[in-house]
Amino acid sequence: MTVIVESSPARSAGALWVVLDTPAVLDAWWFGNPRMDPVKAALEGGHAIWHATASMRQELEWVTARESMQRWKPQGEHPLTALDQRARLHAPPPPEARLRCRDGSDQAFIDLALYLARQPDRPASAVWLLTPDRDLLSLARQAQDRQVCIVGPGHWGDLPATSGLSAPAAGDEP
Repeated sequence: MTVIVESSPARSAGALWVVLDTPAVLDAWWFGNPRMDPVKAALEGGHAIWHATASMRQELEWVTARESMQRWKPQGEHPLTALDQRARLHAPPPPEARLRCRDGSDQAFIDLALYLARQPDRPASAVWLLTPDRDLLSLARQAQDRQVCIVGPGHWGDLPATSGLSAPAAGDEP
């Protein structure tokens, strides 16, 4: 896989690799959920690297353009701007060694996290997939065996880059 774009600033070699699903991105940059503040700070401080694909960007663009979303205004920076300025965009990973998500629209997030976990240049820590989505969270135990930590909003502040804590037990949700 080749990185298509890296529009984010230089980061430390030991930075965590994170994949944010669409609801997590919306929580951070559309709704201003304070539980996302540690993640945003880790991205800003170079302690975490956000990885995405063009299809994830397209989904975010589609969701933020929906009429139902227009009732709210982004809290600060627009989510698409945040993605464009902070994320490393990748080509879609090859469909190998997959964990199947019940919701096909979420498959790209787990596929990218699993692909990143197999990369020889990844940091020693696991790849983190941040999501409130139950279908993705249901894969946490299986993913942990493959060096991917899937965590929900109750654990976003537990990222090693934000707190120095180790990964929570798979499926350990508040």
